[in-house]
Amino acid sequence: YMITYNPKDMSPQPGLATSWDTSPDGLTWTFHIRTGVKWSDGVDLTAEDIKACLAFAADRERRLAMIPEHETAV
Repeated sequence: YMITYNPKDMSPQPGLATSWDTSPDGLTWTFHIRTGVKWSDGVDLTAEDIKACLAFAADRERRLAMIPEHETAV
C-alpha cells in the first residue's frame, strides 16, 4: 500500500510511500517512494512498476480477462 491508516483516527500514515505532496487543487498527489524495496525476485521496485499496478487495478476489463473461463457441465 502506498499509504496506510492509523486505526485510532484513520489519519494517513506512510506505507510504500514515505511521504506525499498534494497539489493546491487536490487533484494531483505526488508520492515519494521508499528506497530499497525489491520484488520477490530481488529486482528493485520502480515508480513505473507502481504506475503499471495502479493502471491494472483501474482497468476492469483487463482484470476480468485474467479470470479463466469455466465450461459448464452438460
